[in-house]
Amino acid sequence: MVFGANNATRLAGRDFATPDLDAIHDAERFIAYANSQGITLWIMPWWSANNLDKSAGAEKMRRWTRYVVHRLAAYNVIWNVGGEYN
Repeated sequence: MVFGANNATRLAGRDFATPDLDAIHDAERFIAYANSQGITLWIMPWWSANNLDKSAGAEKMRRWTRYVVHRLAAYNVIWNVGGEYN
């Protein structure tokens, strides 16, 4: 299940500045369930497909990444900060 890449504005908000707390809670429930089953999820806090990095801008990307890292710090996850680069 991909939360950010398929619908980035669902989690980060349409303006990439106001997170959608209902969507965040859905993601947290999913992560908590996976952890309870012994599954560690990979989290990629930002996805630059469809030029999201350009439309949101560097500062909003930094703020969102900080927010999501702090929000999910209590869970057993692996942070993917590189992805692929072509």
